[in-house]
Amino acid sequence: MRKFFATCPRGMEDLLHDELKQLGAAGLRRAPAGVAFEGELEIGYRSVLWSRFASRIVLSLADFRAPDDLSLYLGALNVPWEELFAPSRTIAVDFTGTSGEIRNTLYGARKIKDAVVDRFVKRSLPRPSVDTAEPDVRITAHLDRKGRLSLGLDLSGEALHRRAYRLEAGEAPLKENLAAAVAARADLNREMVADPMCGSGTLLIEAAMIMTDTAPGLRRTRNAFSFLSFHDEALWQKLLEEAASRSAAGMAALRERGVLFYGFDADRHAVETARKNALRAGFTEFMTFQECPLEKLVCPEKGRSFALITNPPYGERLGSFAELLELYARLGERLRHEFPGSSAAVISSSQELLGSTRLKAEKEYHLFNGAIPCFLRIYQVHDRSPEDLIPGQESSAGAGSGEPGDGCAGQRSPGGAGSGTAAPAGDGAAASQAASRNEPDGTLSREAQEFANRLAKNVRTLRKMVDREGLEAYRIYDADLPNYNAAVDVYGSFAVIQEYRAPASVNEAVARRRLMDMIRIVRSTLEIPGDNVIVKSRLRQRGAAQYEKRAEQGRKAVITEYGVRYLVRLEDYLDTGLFADHRLVRRLIGQSVRDRDFLNLFAYTATASVQAVLGGARTVTSVDMSRTYLDWARENMALNGIEPGDPRCVFVREDCLAWLDQTRSTYDWIYVDPPTFSNSKRMEETFDVERDQVALLTRIRRILRPGGTVLFSNNRRNFRLKAEPLAELGFGIRDLSRQTLCRDYASSASQHHCWLLTLGEDHS
Repeated sequence: MRKFFATCPRGMEDLLHDELKQLGAAGLRRAPAGVAFEGELEIGYRSVLWSRFASRIVLSLADFRAPDDLSLYLGALNVPWEELFAPSRTIAVDFTGTSGEIRNTLYGARKIKDAVVDRFVKRSLPRPSVDTAEPDVRITAHLDRKGRLSLGLDLSGEALHRRAYRLEAGEAPLKENLAAAVAARADLNREMVADPMCGSGTLLIEAAMIMTDTAPGLRRTRNAFSFLSFHDEALWQKLLEEAASRSAAGMAALRERGVLFYGFDADRHAVETARKNALRAGFTEFMTFQECPLEKLVCPEKGRSFALITNPPYGERLGSFAELLELYARLGERLRHEFPGSSAAVISSSQELLGSTRLKAEKEYHLFNGAIPCFLRIYQVHDRSPEDLIPGQESSAGAGSGEPGDGCAGQRSPGGAGSGTAAPAGDGAAASQAASRNEPDGTLSREAQEFANRLAKNVRTLRKMVDREGLEAYRIYDADLPNYNAAVDVYGSFAVIQEYRAPASVNEAVARRRLMDMIRIVRSTLEIPGDNVIVKSRLRQRGAAQYEKRAEQGRKAVITEYGVRYLVRLEDYLDTGLFADHRLVRRLIGQSVRDRDFLNLFAYTATASVQAVLGGARTVTSVDMSRTYLDWARENMALNGIEPGDPRCVFVREDCLAWLDQTRSTYDWIYVDPPTFSNSKRMEETFDVERDQVALLTRIRRILRPGGTVLFSNNRRNFRLKAEPLAELGFGIRDLSRQTLCRDYASSASQHHCWLLTLGEDHS
């Protein structure tokens, strides 16, 4: 009995174990990314020829302790290499793993190679040559962390996932053994098989191999075991003949059943590649490939039951997430509309993307596509979305986007569909138009369609104002619907979704699906690239938490407001550097401060200071304790032609409350928009705007010139101004909250507060 080890991608160990058992292997033992087994040489040959899931079949030679490089060398030297292959054979060593003493795999491989060639030389035999590209004999060595080394011979030489039919592949292909795992998990006991995004056709070909009982190694022309001294050519030829006979019988049975395979892809080159691959695999008579975008997909055999298997793009290498959400939603809609009663196996790295299909999974398997963890979901396709996807809501029917004559019917002629390409730009416009007409989009649930309709209505309503006033930053949605608890802001060609925390009563999966709906709908309604949709989780913040940094070197944009330019950072912080709800406050400042000395307290990025300079203020002082925001303020000044060092502009980095007690300067006009609450370590005291409003304005009064003006604003919900104590300080009070409330923030009226306080004047 010989010992073997079959390697495989993670997540496929069970499939490989059962497969080797059926081939007659004994002593089976699962391991991470592989299965150990025992058997005679025939079992080794059969596993090379028949394994659909293995990456390599290794004949085990030795297993020993190798705590250091000398032990490694001596252990390898003790293996009788001269009995395994002739010195005329070229060799290569594949070394994996490290230990405390051997930290470099190249070094470990070299020590093994030295031991092998020295073994031949010590026996007065020629020294074997090394060929790392295409060796006759591939030696495997694995060193575990405990310093134990396993040596073996790779029986196939070339990785087993290479079946010899795929000479070229699509942009992000599945390896053949992973494709075989997807096909094996699918429900292939159907009348027809189809892949709506077939790429180079690998899934369909692997499914055909399973259904025709075709050995995946039947067409392989080179195996490393043929160069080994113990190779039994007669045995190998016998196994090949048996495999050829079984394949012929399987193809005859498939022909008799009338099973056909249909592949669709939007990429013409992928379709041509799939045809060539099917020809080399010997399945041309069963397979039709047609060029067809996903949204035009039509069932090629109406009334027949299909096994659908597909590998849509994941987003790691292809497409952007928002476009992919639309692609997966369209996939689910097309399957429901065109293939009711069929089964579908869909693999993806994203549960959110899979959830966007609105198909109900009956089974889920975890697999790995290289290093990418993936989910394989098996669905039974119904003509409606499952109602329990959104508890308490009736799901919309999968009303399709075209009559049979409008799509790709997969006729028996050359063609292909969907591949690893993002949804066409036209999908976004169509969704937007459907929403604007209040027509249901078959890819959306009823409640998601309500969100789409509301968003489209808001955009239409604001369009004239935005164009008339020259605004590039504005809000188009603010938690208008209870199930979509978020704010959506536009910044030029970008959209920022600020998600609020869902109530504890809302299932996490439901909340995540609603967020995916929002991403898709925002992208399609605004007709912007998916990469331009940015999502932030905006929990209710206190104090300085709203300014905390979120990421490093995120995307930036320059937007215009009433002709003034501002820099916004869309990803680095929870807020972007511009409070769009204060645009009317900023405009009021610009119109009011000519020839005045202006002070901006809690200046943040000093957007109000920019307006003051452009409005003709004599001097403009901006106070904030953040170096980052004051540097940002200088950038905002520069964007508007205000040169660094302009004598009108003064920047002070201080705690505002401490600075107010220390400064001897006085001002005509003071703008103060304090945080709701702050307990920053750099502040000498905590601050609560409602509790401390009088104390703050008392400090401000000290530096306000007679007849001077304070513009006091804040965003604390249901804030109440303490008018009597302020009147005692000599302030006349005028409430400008309604006057400065922006139309797109009307739903936030309870949070917008603004008063004009004039020293020595009564505005009551």
